[in-house]
Amino acid sequence: MNTECTICLQTYTAEGVRAPKLLPCSHTLCLGCLKELVKGPKMDCPECRTRNTVPKGGAKGFPTNRYCACVCMCGGVRVCDVRAQFERACVCVCAYAV
Repeated sequence: MNTECTICLQTYTAEGVRAPKLLPCSHTLCLGCLKELVKGPKMDCPECRTRNTVPKGGAKGFPTNRYCACVCMCGGVRVCDVRAQFERACVCVCAYAV
C-alpha cells in the first residue's frame, strides 16, 4: 500500500488537505491534488486515465480511503483488516476512529 500521493509525493494524513480520497477507478489521491484536478463534472484519473464522475461537493465529495488513512495514522503499520475499505468500517486498534 502506498502511503504517499502519486502526484505531490506527500504522505497522506487522516484529515485535511493530505487526506487520501478514493476515486471510482480505485486509485487514491490526496484532497489537495484532487482539488487541483477537478474542474467540472468529470475528471480523468492521472494514473489510469479513467473518466470519473465528480460527486456533489467536488473533490471533498469523494470518499476518504479509510484503510489508507488508518495505515498512515498507525505509522505505516498494517493493523486494519483488509476488508475494512470495502465494508466502510475500520476494525483497527489505532487512534483513527471512523
